[in-house]
Amino acid sequence: GNWELAIGIYQEILMKSVGEDHTKTATAAQWRQVWMGFSRCFYELGDYEKAIHAGTMAIEMNRHFPQVHTYVALSQKAVGDHASAIKTMKNAVLYEAKWSDTTVKINKELLWSARNE
Repeated sequence: GNWELAIGIYQEILMKSVGEDHTKTATAAQWRQVWMGFSRCFYELGDYEKAIHAGTMAIEMNRHFPQVHTYVALSQKAVGDHASAIKTMKNAVLYEAKWSDTTVKINKELLWSARNE
């Protein structure tokens, strides 16, 4: 994917809202999606600290949303912080879309992977 281009688009969205009431420029779900997008882009580019920061913003907005913890945990694992990655994936198993068998399965697999590294 063109991760740099995506980051540029997300940055434009943020810049348009500077000095504005964020609740009037986008919905909470749209802001969460922007921060999740940043997190994935930064992860894919190997900028793990930024991925963790952006993903944490998304988690704070809605910890129940499917895959909101994913790139935070993968980034924590990539920087060698396995304890934090395990904690993040435990939270994913506890909070994310418990009604979705697919989401629960994916999160348990990521947790298992984090524990066995």
